Amino acid sequence: MEPLKKAITTVGGQRELARICGVSQVAVSKWLNGVSKIGEDKAILLEQALNGLVTCEELRPDVNWSVIRGRA
Repeated sequence: MEPLKKAITTVGGQRELARICGVSQVAVSKWLNGVSKIGEDKAILLEQALNGLVTCEELRPDVNWSVIRGRA
């Protein structure tokens, strides 16, 4: 299962994921449909909220997380 879909299923839907991230349900829908990318800050929030069930690296593989996490 795709990481974002897994996160949505785990929290109980797009609205709840939007609430956790502090964004609209429309924003979550855009992430899901590839219209826009989830921001690094929101990816971090989700990883923390889901206790690592979905990671930042899974949500945004294009980001150099080792630099952001200070492991470079």
